[in-house]
Amino acid sequence: MIEFCTKKRMAIAIVILVVVSVLVLILENGISAFSHHDLKDLTSAPPNDSAVSSKCWLTEKSSVKSECVKCSDFDVQVKHSFCLETGHKQLVNCEKSGDQYRSCTVPRDTAAEEKHFWIFEATTFVCGLISYGIVILRQKRLDKHFLEKINKQIASGV
Repeated sequence: MIEFCTKKRMAIAIVILVVVSVLVLILENGISAFSHHDLKDLTSAPPNDSAVSSKCWLTEKSSVKSECVKCSDFDVQVKHSFCLETGHKQLVNCEKSGDQYRSCTVPRDTAAEEKHFWIFEATTFVCGLISYGIVILRQKRLDKHFLEKINKQIASGV
């Protein structure tokens, strides 16, 4: 099928693929930058946000009351400083200051990431094998067609 494409069509197809690839990269970069809640640069924390301004866990004895959770839409809209940094918050109980929120990062689940990686690798391998099989079948078909053409030429005496 590719042998029927002209050079002009091939060049146009390559240009279209490059343009689509660049657009996907730009779009993906924009989405990933926003999804990480990198809102620190957009606005500064309000001055009356005392929940993090004291950072009591650095100076006082403290204990973690809740695990790291994603900030709610309300927290992000109100622009709490603990949500602007990472998009996640953790409740900490300080001895003197009481309960306060701090910014935190969710630990990565390496086992799940490794599983996803191997699933991706297996899928890529299977796609490669299927593509290889299709190429081999296509090549055999083209070789057969070529031999038939040569046999016809020989039979006609040319």
